[in-house]
Amino acid sequence: MGHTMRRIWRFRRLVFFGFLLTFMSGFGQSFFISLFIPSFLETHNISSATFASIYAFATLVGGFLLPWAGRKLDDIEVALYTKVIISGMITAAFLSAFSTTVITLSLAIFMLRFFGQGLLGHISDTVIAKRFSANRGKALSMSALGYPISEAILPLLAVFALGAVGLQKTWIIIACFLILILGVVTFLANAPGETENEHHSTQNPLAEFKGIRSLKFWFWATGNLMPAFLLTGLFLYHGVIANLRQWSLELMATSFVAFAIARFTFSIVGGPLVDRFGAKSIYPWNLVPLALGIAVFANVEQSFAPAIYLALAGMSVGLGAPVKTALWAELYGTKQLARVRSTLASLSVIGTAAGPPILVALLDSGLSLNFALSILSITLGVIIIITAIFKPLMK
Repeated sequence: MGHTMRRIWRFRRLVFFGFLLTFMSGFGQSFFISLFIPSFLETHNISSATFASIYAFATLVGGFLLPWAGRKLDDIEVALYTKVIISGMITAAFLSAFSTTVITLSLAIFMLRFFGQGLLGHISDTVIAKRFSANRGKALSMSALGYPISEAILPLLAVFALGAVGLQKTWIIIACFLILILGVVTFLANAPGETENEHHSTQNPLAEFKGIRSLKFWFWATGNLMPAFLLTGLFLYHGVIANLRQWSLELMATSFVAFAIARFTFSIVGGPLVDRFGAKSIYPWNLVPLALGIAVFANVEQSFAPAIYLALAGMSVGLGAPVKTALWAELYGTKQLARVRSTLASLSVIGTAAGPPILVALLDSGLSLNFALSILSITLGVIIIITAIFKPLMK
């Protein structure tokens, strides 16, 4: 273990590069943008329904563009690609600050989602997976810590800044921070790659990636896409579910601490497991805690249920951080990894857009809340079992 950590430390610039990108992706995530919705509504004099339509459209357009933009990372020098993406985020922040029309607001939201939520994390995962081999899982785990840390820090800073200086100056501060960090990230992007990968990265792929036409891709991707699909719908309607269960919103909010702690902890745990056993061996078992958590959420009505459900969900999301990228490197090699990951990211974005309507349809169909949520848990359980049984045949 000590030798492994010394090797990781040797490539600390590269790992820190990945960490900064996953941290900065928080500026384009729903949990961060949602804090500004009341101010956007007031500034632009629009309704919640109008903003929801803008947000959904911007997210879907970004999702459809991800395969085209994401695959470019296989061919373009990393530092240049990263400069372009962060420059897009800087532009989005200034647009958010000075937007006065629905058109400019829509463009700002699109750019935040496309560059932030879509491409910053894509760069981090792809570059780390390409440049590491024996320690790929640990490096992915460490770089992915930017996600939970941004979830813990950015909302508090945003709320404070909004109260202290208002919407416009808050986004100007964000833009200035991104400008300052651009030089740091560019320097880190030129860090030397993992020597174990120098030869491997130039070899032909392990298998040709045929995109969404491939049964093999869908077999491995289905479970990979489920956490984002399920949790987006559940998170968005926590308030509705809490009301039906007569739980307070404060209870739901404080229960998220369990999610953050579990995600952080198991992101660290997942890396060594991937390096020791391989991502294909761990997948789909990393989804079991989420299936159990939703089952608890469906059938336990006591006040401790949300914390247990969110802790189990955090375990799956944390374990999935290194698994979901290392898996594709094991299946297809690293040469075409950006193309594979960008296709998956696009489908994930589309899935997050589909999750809430499907959950609402279940709740509005006349089914009890317990049964509707149980359907989600059972569906995920069936996917886990089918994947576990047939994965030896889908090499």
